[in-house]
Order: sequence, then structure tokens, then C-alpha cells
Amino acid sequence: DGENDYGTGYSIRKGGTFDKALTGNGAGYTGSITFRATEALLNYMEAEYELTKNISSGKILEYWKAVRTAAGFTGTAIDPQTTIAATDISQEKLDWGSYSAGEQLTDPVLYNIRRERRCELMAEGLRWMDLIRWRALDQMIDEPYFIEGFHLWNTPMQNWYDANNLISDGSASATVSNPSLSEYYRPYQKNMTSGNLFKDGYTWHMAHYLQPLPIKQFQLTASDNASPELSPLYQNPYWPTTADMPAEK
Repeated sequence: DGENDYGTGYSIRKGGTFDKALTGNGAGYTGSITFRATEALLNYMEAEYELTKNISSGKILEYWKAVRTAAGFTGTAIDPQTTIAATDISQEKLDWGSYSAGEQLTDPVLYNIRRERRCELMAEGLRWMDLIRWRALDQMIDEPYFIEGFHLWNTPMQNWYDANNLISDGSASATVSNPSLSEYYRPYQKNMTSGNLFKDGYTWHMAHYLQPLPIKQFQLTASDNASPELSPLYQNPYWPTTADMPAEK
């Protein structure tokens, strides 16, 4: 299924090893990434720009170029101004990082700082935190989002595979999504049966920006140790103080 294979068509090799001597029984013995100097530079760049709205402020450009140089960029590609000048945010509607509070950003510098984080910190477990603090998911309240991987249909890549293995009938045994949905591979729309909870796309609730406080904590802090309404605690927005109830918004 989509959780036990490379659902997008891209393989994760970051932080891994190509030396079989350093692996065993499906596990690796290479130290995992905990914190990198690059993350500190990216944190500074974003914070300084959010504060000043000036790309020339502080060491934003110096650090930005350092990040790109370390990543192997050369020539004019090292200069972030090259990327900023070529940016059309209206073409980035599929990038959640281009949104805040349900609206696309209008500042190409801020968007490129966010995109630099997305690319540089890929597969390091920080993307969700970034999306939450940017409030970058409101747009999915009314419009579902469909996860897409590589460009499969009507491309040379389609011919790399035996046609008999490209089963796109929407059944539980389908191997790829149907081309009528998109030319890009949609891992969560291979199986279009009723048992697939993601076939209609991802949606969002405002409550999900924060986790709910457990009802037990309201009971423990209540004056009678039982009634949540007597607790001095406040529930996070749009979450109820009644057990087993869904988000209100």
C-alpha cells in the first residue's frame, strides 16, 4: 500500500548508507540527523526577514549563499536573487508552504525562504512543524488536496513498465492511479473502493493546528476531580471538553 512502498516514485536516501556492511536485517547503523548547522542558518534567515522584510538585513544573504554553496550550487545559482527573480507564486498552488491563513503569499522573498527550507530539510522531519506554525493548511478546509508523485502517464516513463503491471482500474489490487484523474501518479487514489479513506483527497479542520488537551487533565484539575467544566484549564480552540467527540471546526 501507499505506506509500505515508495508511493511518490521517489526513493529516500538521505542520511542512509550505500555500504551493505553498515546495514543488517533492514536496519541501518548510520547516525540519524538530529540538528544541522544549515537548519540554524535557515532559522535565522526566516526570523530576520519576518522581522525586517528586508533581504539585505543582517546576514540573510550571507547565510543563504552559504547554504547553497554547501549544497553544491555554482555560479549565479548561488545567489538567491536569481531564484527570487524567476519566481511566479501563482504557479506554486500545490506547495502548501506558499500559503498562510488560506491565502497565497504575495512576497516572493518569504516564499523562497520557505521553499529553501523545504528543499534543504527534506526528509528530516521538520516539514509538519513548519506548516503548522505558518498556518499553511487553511485552504484545504474547502478544497481537497490530492497527493501526487512523479509524472507517469503520457511520458516516456510510462513505457518503462510492462503495460500488464500498470493496473489502473481503481480496484483494491490496482497498482497505479487512473490517468483520467491526473497524469501524475496519485498513490492514495490507486484504490478507489469505499474502504480507502483518502480517495477523495486531504481536507483540513482548524482545530488540527493544535492538539486537544486530554479530558482526563480537565477532570484531574477540577475542584471535584470529576467535572471538566470546573477545571481552570482551557481547551485548545475548536476542541470539545467532552470525551470521544470530534473537532468542532
